[in-house]
Amino acid sequence: MPRERRSRVERTEKVLTVLAIVTLVAAYFIPIVAAPKQPGSDPLPELKAALPEAQNFRQVAQAPDVFEAYALESGSERLVGYVAAGLGTGYEGKVRSVVAADTQGKIISVTVVDSIELTRWLERVYGAGFLEGFAGRQVGDPLTLGQDIDAVSGATFTSRGIADGVQQAAHAIARVRQTSLTVQPAQGKLTLDLKAALVLALWVVAIAGFTARRPKLRWVTLLASLGIVGFWLAAPLTFSSFAALLLGQFPPLDTTHLVWYLLAGGTAATLLVFGRNLHCYWICPFGGLLEVVGRVGGGGLTPKAGVRRVLRLSRPVLTWGALMIIFVTRTPSKGSYEPFGTAFTREGSGLAWAFLILVLAVGLFYKRFWCLRLCPVGYTLDLMASWRRWVARLLRRRRR
Repeated sequence: MPRERRSRVERTEKVLTVLAIVTLVAAYFIPIVAAPKQPGSDPLPELKAALPEAQNFRQVAQAPDVFEAYALESGSERLVGYVAAGLGTGYEGKVRSVVAADTQGKIISVTVVDSIELTRWLERVYGAGFLEGFAGRQVGDPLTLGQDIDAVSGATFTSRGIADGVQQAAHAIARVRQTSLTVQPAQGKLTLDLKAALVLALWVVAIAGFTARRPKLRWVTLLASLGIVGFWLAAPLTFSSFAALLLGQFPPLDTTHLVWYLLAGGTAATLLVFGRNLHCYWICPFGGLLEVVGRVGGGGLTPKAGVRRVLRLSRPVLTWGALMIIFVTRTPSKGSYEPFGTAFTREGSGLAWAFLILVLAVGLFYKRFWCLRLCPVGYTLDLMASWRRWVARLLRRRRR
């Protein structure tokens, strides 16, 4: 490319970068400034949906809120049950569930009324009848996932978020009814279980292979991650989970979310120490799947120079668009377009399946096409790694 044209392209890129930053900052803060100051939302629609036979509701407890539900009969009120809402944390963030119980303390129904989880994971939970599994249990029961309630395979974190919210709401109803709880929910427990230990082992092997310059170990970690993090846990790092951090939404540091913290923490640590994006090229389960697909198809396609210039802009433009949607809606899952959920949970809409098939089909001929040209996580981590190396070079020059 001639020098004059190159400098013109560089100036254009700088202007576009400034515009992107300005619009992202505006999208982040405008919803905060413009949000109407309301004392609180009306809970009545949620309460009536949870217990349709009731006409009147009387709040009897707070944090979490518990309501007594009354039906009108011949001009008088009759207590017909209780309704309460509880909060849990799924993989992407908070999940709010509403529990309805009868006067004997038996759970009638459970409804998820607000969530920022990926739709694919919620659909998997709904399809497995997870919510119906709470019906008939007593509000004083432990309701502990993995002991009293079975998690949905491929949506363990979402199952945990719902179960924790249901447990919180049900136990609040039990306290209102003065029911003695024989089992209290464990709080703040942190244990290195098998899942977390395997993820930690992946990082140990990846770091050892990178520092010792043993690229063959990369296949070991990628294939192991494909099986463990991908198809077993269905817990890859998604762009919406990173964006949730920018919105101040951090998952609790407990055993359930330790896998997420190890994946995210290992990614951040290797970026800072080595200035390299080890996650995408050594750990990412979807990257491992694309490596396998590329081997099968050859992956030798090389686009022409003009096409490459256009494709070079695809990742930053898509990442910018995803962040704009997330910041404006304040909902990380709405900016997610990654095919991870469909690939690893084997659940999704027709459009989601079509997109996944397209990505894998192109990956047969264009090695790691998704990673290099479309992935917002890869672009973000590559950008952060380049910033880290730039800072390191600047510090070395100053020391000299």
